[in-house]
Amino acid sequence: MDGHESLIYRLNEHDQICFVGEGWARFAEENDAPGLADEKVLNLSLWDFINDLETAHLYREIVRRAREGRRVGFRFRCDSPARRRLLRMEVTAHEGGGVQFETVTLRAEQRPYQPLLDVLVPRTKELLRVCSWCKKFDVGGGTWEEVEVAVARLGLFEREGLPRLTHGMCRPCHLSISERLSAIRSGDGRAPQE
Repeated sequence: MDGHESLIYRLNEHDQICFVGEGWARFAEENDAPGLADEKVLNLSLWDFINDLETAHLYREIVRRAREGRRVGFRFRCDSPARRRLLRMEVTAHEGGGVQFETVTLRAEQRPYQPLLDVLVPRTKELLRVCSWCKKFDVGGGTWEEVEVAVARLGLFEREGLPRLTHGMCRPCHLSISERLSAIRSGDGRAPQE
């Protein structure tokens, strides 16, 4: 999904994934995520995949606004161990109370392999937060950094093993998506321009 091919998935009225488009399996494979293959995600709740409370709250607001007939669009990152990607997601209402998510890659670039992003690398019990939207890492003190900087600042390769990743949200991303949702709520249904 590094061209302008759309990746589409849909939720039914109960927030279960009821459809994934043909590019879904290829994208899961490109991201070393065999657990996200079509047959493994269908009929599961979207909320099974979002652990962070802040992120879940914002996604619930996005889904609610889409069901109200408002289109919600935003940019986010979806990186793999050797690729940095900027994507655009459009969330809209779908028949029967469902919701459709359509994602297009805006930009993708190769980068040196990052073991911290490889789901197949063994992990310790330690947790490290990564922003669900921009993919920067929490290095402490309210500072979030790109993976290359975070690895160096935290001395991750000097440790016994790499920490498990957990998702959160950095302040700039939280403010940005919250402002976007507020504009949709108070406006005419259109998101502000990016």
